[in-house]
Amino acid sequence: MKFMNKPPKEVELSIIIVSYNSQKELPTCLDSIYKFNAGKFKNDQWEIVVVDNNSSDKTIDFVKKDFPSVKV
Repeated sequence: MKFMNKPPKEVELSIIIVSYNSQKELPTCLDSIYKFNAGKFKNDQWEIVVVDNNSSDKTIDFVKKDFPSVKV
């Protein structure tokens, strides 16, 4: 079977963060990950995934707005 589009690029690094009401802590955490990674991997070679555990604060909205490249 041929791909209609190019096959997805392989991700070399996935960073998974499990979160519960972490809106206040996530900016520091995510900023430090981005700073640490600067120049180590190309943008399409790594990903950050935040797994939200039914937070009652606005963690999901915050991540989607302020860190749009992070998967929620």
